[in-house]
Amino acid sequence: IIYMNYTGGTGVLIDNANLETNFKEFLSFSKIEYLSNGTFGIVFRATIDPTIIDPSTGYPYTSPFTKMDVNDYGTPITSLIIKFSVIEYKKNIDEDAKHISTIKEEDFIKEVNVQTETFQKTMEYLQPLCPAIIFAKIQENKQIIKTLYARKKKKKWKDILFELFNTVSKFSIIAMELLENYQTLSSFKKQPIKYDLYQEMTIYLLIMFALKTRYTHADFHASNIMVNPDDDTYFDG
Repeated sequence: IIYMNYTGGTGVLIDNANLETNFKEFLSFSKIEYLSNGTFGIVFRATIDPTIIDPSTGYPYTSPFTKMDVNDYGTPITSLIIKFSVIEYKKNIDEDAKHISTIKEEDFIKEVNVQTETFQKTMEYLQPLCPAIIFAKIQENKQIIKTLYARKKKKKWKDILFELFNTVSKFSIIAMELLENYQTLSSFKKQPIKYDLYQEMTIYLLIMFALKTRYTHADFHASNIMVNPDDDTYFDG
């Protein structure tokens, strides 16, 4: 899939034929940073580590994923957001060892489909309202957990990843583009003129979103909406 974007917002060029290989290689050359966790998943950021040399080239690793933004089209993407969720734990695992709740396979599929549909249906005006998914798959082979563990530095999450490796039998991964230079709407509260403007823009966009996709934003508050203040294409013209 190549996501075409006509407005200079977000989007990623990917190679479908080598998608899983490219994603796993990206992880192996990245440093992994824990971002957040909730009832149904853990979110990490993977950022290419320029100090690691790619043995196939003798140079630092170059990302196979490239930007579609009009201002830096074709520039390699160096960071990805990764959401890890558990589909199934091994049998007879103690409840205390289950660090996150399980999700159903059908819910994972629905999440991926809704996010992809939202991206595609909203990229035709202004910016897409969801980041592009680069890789999504249900896994039983735990090599990805092993790679996350190997590249993770802080002890707390290394320990949890180690325990997940030993307790999980099936899990899901969603890797998506990192929306760079974005800030939460709440971060503009001390700038009332900007805050009011962005709030009005957001309300307008979410109405458009509902009309075009039949979806609504189910958790609308200022800390759950992101704005890029450096972008001048909002309502351009």
